[in-house]
Amino acid sequence: MSRGIQRQWVAGLILVGLAVGTLSFFVNAQEIEPKRQPSDYFWIEVVSGTVGALAGGFVTAIAGVAISAYLYPCTNRLDFLTCSFGQLLIAGIGFLIGAPVGAATVVIIAGSSKRVRGNILLAFTGAIAGEAVGLFILCEAIRLFPYLFSGNGILPVLTILSVVVSPALGSTLGYNIHATVEPVVLSPTSQGLVLVGLKASLSI
Repeated sequence: MSRGIQRQWVAGLILVGLAVGTLSFFVNAQEIEPKRQPSDYFWIEVVSGTVGALAGGFVTAIAGVAISAYLYPCTNRLDFLTCSFGQLLIAGIGFLIGAPVGAATVVIIAGSSKRVRGNILLAFTGAIAGEAVGLFILCEAIRLFPYLFSGNGILPVLTILSVVVSPALGSTLGYNIHATVEPVVLSPTSQGLVLVGLKASLSI
């Protein structure tokens, strides 16, 4: 065997050894790293969904008031109270519609950014159910403990919380039903080293 062929064999074996060593190091690192679970990102999704519910609720509320004011403007002072009450009602309905939509949308985005593959349909369903449960608890609290809500600013705060936090929590619970975390794939660098080693060994 000539020196040229020997050098090619040595070079090929070195490249293959480097590729295998790098690949084994990468695999071992993946085995050492603890496997992530969807529950690891639960509170991140809840907080993100709360922000999304607040933003979605305000957007739909403002849009509803703007559209109603354009279509049915208050023409005189006699209609002002009635018109204002109608716009306030529209704003409330718009907020109730936009909050669960915003919560579910942001929960899905937050979960997907962490490689959590959850149930999108249950995320929206859970947001709507969570908002309904939150409003029910609020109404029952007002009925059972009316003295706690008289003459203070607790009621508006609890109302906002019931239609913002509850859909975020419900959406997160729904999204994480049978959810999985997408595993990390082999990095392009390791794949490239393997291919280089294989090409070198085949060319010898």
